[in-house]
Amino acid sequence: MTIRKYRGGVTVVNDDPEPVITLSPVADRVTEVETLTWRLSVDAPAAADIWQPVQVLPVTEGAELSTQDVDAQWLKDWSGDLPGPERPLPDAHLWAWPNIPPGSTSVDFVVPIVRGQVVEPTESMRLGPTDDKAEPLPDRPVLTGTVLDKP
Repeated sequence: MTIRKYRGGVTVVNDDPEPVITLSPVADRVTEVETLTWRLSVDAPAAADIWQPVQVLPVTEGAELSTQDVDAQWLKDWSGDLPGPERPLPDAHLWAWPNIPPGSTSVDFVVPIVRGQVVEPTESMRLGPTDDKAEPLPDRPVLTGTVLDKP
């Protein structure tokens, strides 16, 4: 394409299809002091940064991880929130934007679990991909991670 004017504009329309990003478990059943890990991946290496938002959602049954069950710095980094007062993890408004960098096919979303001070039941958290307005993607699975109390 040749442009013969020094003023004006050019609009380039990206007609490439949007990459399909899958969310899969890497470590979704762990004990305290381990990490829950999910992988976001694409079929071919990314040509540019791909940001795929994910959201921590309320569990549908059983006990839920709280803001004091995860590493405090991790919570602050991903949500801007503090662990106290203790509340269910989804109440911390955890809506994260993991990045698949150029040349890569995946990125791991890692949730570091801390050791609790009391004996707790098995706890869980749910993670689901969203659009850029935090709306769940209807054709994508919501995955559950489970944390067992460390003996």
